[in-house]
Amino acid sequence: MREDESETFSGDFYLSRYHRTDTLELVKHLSNKAISANLRLPPFPYTEQSANEWYDFLDKEKVDHPTNASFRHTIRRRSTDLLVGDISLEELKEEKGTYKLGYWLAEEEWGNGIMTEAVRLILRRACEAGISKIRAFVLQGNRGSRRVLERNGFKHIGDFEADWMGEKKVMSHFEHKA
Repeated sequence: MREDESETFSGDFYLSRYHRTDTLELVKHLSNKAISANLRLPPFPYTEQSANEWYDFLDKEKVDHPTNASFRHTIRRRSTDLLVGDISLEELKEEKGTYKLGYWLAEEEWGNGIMTEAVRLILRRACEAGISKIRAFVLQGNRGSRRVLERNGFKHIGDFEADWMGEKKVMSHFEHKA
């Protein structure tokens, strides 16, 4: 196990850092409408240029915001070392000490408990680092993500309307306190 890897969870998965060699898998997954429809930030369609801009952002983040960088991971299948998802915590600019959880998972891995275990692992690491308040925002109707959060002790705070790429969408707000 390399320094940037976590223990195995859900049988064959682990957390790791992004590598520029992830481009093909990253483009494949983030160009999937079933995934991208639930994500606010990545452009669609996702391109190799998008991936390179992401890697540049990650390099800059390591210097400018090392705490955020330390909580930004890929989810990989250990048997192939291929990227199958992403999970991260990012400190909210408007509320110091409060972090936002974000994640996505390859569609072929949905429904297997992988993200539930990845969130459990990132919450444990956050607790060990002294992070006690974490928020998550999910598009209303994304039942899978809602279940992942609830299984990890997040409480539903409420729903609100938000601008989602030029459209008004209802978001569900969840919060976890250690």
